[in-house]
Amino acid sequence: MSFWRNLLLLICLGNFFGFLVGMVIYYQQMVDFSPLVWIFIPDCPVYVILAVAAYLGIVNGKGFRFLISIGLMKYGLWTLFVLFSNPAYFLTDLLGWVLVVEHIGMTAQFILLAYDVDMKWILAGLGWYLLNDFMDYFVGTYPYMPDSGVFAAMVFAVSCSIVLPLFVKWTGARIEKNKQIMDIRKEMRID
Repeated sequence: MSFWRNLLLLICLGNFFGFLVGMVIYYQQMVDFSPLVWIFIPDCPVYVILAVAAYLGIVNGKGFRFLISIGLMKYGLWTLFVLFSNPAYFLTDLLGWVLVVEHIGMTAQFILLAYDVDMKWILAGLGWYLLNDFMDYFVGTYPYMPDSGVFAAMVFAVSCSIVLPLFVKWTGARIEKNKQIMDIRKEMRID
């Protein structure tokens, strides 16, 4: 196997580990809510496992991969923002720092699934991620955090929901014109 294919395997294993850790972290919160809203609770675990599905060819199509790419970047950045905004709450033990490393990796993965897409996918991304924000901050499905950090987290989340669909499209357009990156994607068998 090539270096790039081995790297993708390592990413998939890391994502699977992150999914398991995330589901343990979100378990109690999911128990506290109706199963009807569970899709809105474990944001990071959902997007890392969807990324694995995309890497394995289970999720196909530029549009769906584009939406996953936004999720990887949004929730990776959002989590880093929340962790570093509340260090006395989150960064007091090894788990907090493991979460930092995992979310840096999660955020960086957006580049593997970013594509140049039609306006309908940008609007779908905008609508889906704003719906997630509505569920988080008006229904209350956001992750447990100090009350003092909720407003800043909401502003950051909504800002990401508005900006990232355009940013990921812009990045995707540049990636698709970059032969070297496209060759790496082909070697990883992502495209």
